[in-house]
This record gives sequence, structure tokens and C-alpha cells, in this order.
Amino acid sequence: MQSQNKGSTILVVEDSEVQAMILKQILIGKGYRVNIAKNGAEGLSIVRKEKPMLIISDILMPVMDGYTMCREIKRDKSLSDIPVILLTQLTDAQDIIRRLETTVEIYITKPFNYDGHTANR
Repeated sequence: MQSQNKGSTILVVEDSEVQAMILKQILIGKGYRVNIAKNGAEGLSIVRKEKPMLIISDILMPVMDGYTMCREIKRDKSLSDIPVILLTQLTDAQDIIRRLETTVEIYITKPFNYDGHTANR
């Protein structure tokens, strides 16, 4: 499976260095190239320079949150086809409604398990 992923880039947008490194190591182990951004503004800048195959982003971050970054990506016709996964500790109904408004494909609640059982659609 790793050879199928070789060269495919995933952007991880996460202000927690520990969380970012955990995700990076998991994804590299599966054969992906990984770029890291510390906030939504940095993530948006990276996406515009090097379009990734997937974006995995935290929601609550300084400078620009994940919701805003996702809305900006989905508004840009050249980027709108990139799937976005949001990572969140948020479980409030209002937060879930905001997620739906950003047209995110999936969100994963933190702490996440590598086996994928915390993924929500």
C-alpha cells in the first residue's frame, strides 16, 4: 500500500506540535508526504503554493481557525475539490452545525484513535 501513496501530499494544519508530529508519523508510515502548518492562514498559503491531495486540520487555532480556512478553500474553484478532514475536541451542537456549513467531508473528534473508531460523518 505504501507504494500507492508515494508522492501523495497531505497537509496537516495543527497548532499543537505534538498532535502534528503524531499525525505526520502515522501518515509518513503509510507512504505519504506531509506538510505541516501551524494555523489556518499558514495552511491556506501552503495550499495555494502546493495543492495537496488531502487536508487534515484542527479547528481551534490562532490567526485563522479551521472553519475559516476551510471556507476559503471551498470558495476557491481551483482548490474546492480538495477533501478536508477537521479534527476537533468540540462536541457542542452549534459547532457541529458550523462544520456542516463549511462543507467538510468528515470530522474526527480528539483524542483520536489510530484505528479510526472516532471518525464521524
